[in-house]
Order: sequence, then C-alpha cells, then structure tokens
Amino acid sequence: CNFAVSDKDGEEVIYLFRKHPNLNTLCDSKRVKKSKDFLKKRKIETKKIDSLNLFPDFIKMDIEGYEVEAIRGAMRTLKEVEHCKLLIEVHPQFYNEKRNFSQTMNDLFNIGFNVKYIVSAGCEHPDLFKKKGYKPFKIVKDEARNRGIFKNISQDDAINFCAFQHEQKEASGKIGKKIVRSILLVK
Repeated sequence: CNFAVSDKDGEEVIYLFRKHPNLNTLCDSKRVKKSKDFLKKRKIETKKIDSLNLFPDFIKMDIEGYEVEAIRGAMRTLKEVEHCKLLIEVHPQFYNEKRNFSQTMNDLFNIGFNVKYIVSAGCEHPDLFKKKGYKPFKIVKDEARNRGIFKNISQDDAINFCAFQHEQKEASGKIGKKIVRSILLVK
C-alpha cells in the first residue's frame, strides 16, 4: 500500500534517507535534518488503521518514532479485536511531550494489552534491567551484537525502559541512549 499509517487520514511530510532508507521517518526532527544521510522530504498520504476496516491479529511497527501516531490512529480497532500482538521497535530519541510513548503504552494496557517480551538494544543485559532484577531468558545474536530477550517485565518498568532514553555502554564500547530495541505486547 502506498501510504503511511498515522493518527489522521490526510497527508504528512516524510523525510527520506539516501543510504539508509530504513531510517525514513515522518518525525520532524533537527537530528534528522542534520544527518549527512538525509536526502529530501516529500508529501505522503496517511491513513488511520481505524479507517482500513481491518481486524488484525498481528501488527509489526518499525516506523522510526512515529509509532505513537500510528497507535493513536488504531485505538478503536485495537479495542475491538479480541486477540492481537503488537511488535513495536521503540525510538525514545523521538518521544517528547507531544509524542508521548509512555501515555501510548498506558492506553494499550488499559484496553487489555500486556507485556510479553522485551528485546534489549545495544547490549544483552542493560544495567537498568540488572538493577531491577531482570535477567534475559534467552540471548540471540543480531548483526554484530548479542541481544537479551526478557519476559515477566512489569508494566511500569516496561514504560520506563521503552519510552525514555537511558545511557548504556554498548557491546561496541560506545554509550548508547536506548536500552530496548523492541517490545511485544499481546491481547
């Protein structure tokens, strides 16, 4: 489909990247425009998931920070479905007061979603996870790093881990600002 999901039916600006099109985003950010890889921006049609008259049982999102808007535009559908899994790659560098992923997660919990798994970002066992007593039940190799997969994470900790930036020394030695790569929510 040649459109982007959003919280409204209409049009938005999409920011396109030259070498890394997986970084294309609808998030207007100074960081995006300062990137050497930034190519151009253009208009793209947007639709709410609620407008599509679908009843999905699985949704995967890796939309570079725009997951808040996509979920807002899907809330009626997500309330109505009996069973659904949401696999969301998180991007706390794009979250702010307007794009509040903490509130979005609370909204999902309030309509029956629960945390199933969380996958770590830059290292297999982030310090904050250790501090809270969480241990990965599985380690997987992803590209050049190992990632931990965690279960039995409380809703409050999931929100803290996913919706906010946290400094963490990564396996590469650099300091990253995100400790979660993705979260699986189930209803």
